[in-house]
Amino acid sequence: RHQGPPQSGGSETNKKGKQGVSKIKKDIRNVQRMLRMEGLPPTVVQENERKLEMLKNKLTTMKDSKVSDKYKMVRFFEKRKLFRKLKSAQKGEEKDEGAIQEIRDQIFRLLLSH
Repeated sequence: RHQGPPQSGGSETNKKGKQGVSKIKKDIRNVQRMLRMEGLPPTVVQENERKLEMLKNKLTTMKDSKVSDKYKMVRFFEKRKLFRKLKSAQKGEEKDEGAIQEIRDQIFRLLLSH
């Protein structure tokens, strides 16, 4: 009889070994429930508060990462377009320093956005 993979008491992970957003939210709810319990020793309360803060930070980081990944290709094409524009502005007969600087600023903002 096949028993499948060994069951661990640790946190669940997806195929890539990362926790999913729903798993992190579930852990946050569990910690919040634990903190609402009365009669907990101060060390347990402090440990759970630290864990809660860490999980919330992890959740916001993961959400930011998803948004960043979603628009990665768009930023790539925008960057290519701006570099072409910059190259043509630099090669052009009439070198408008204001326009070149504006393109450089746009590239800089684009690179900082992720």
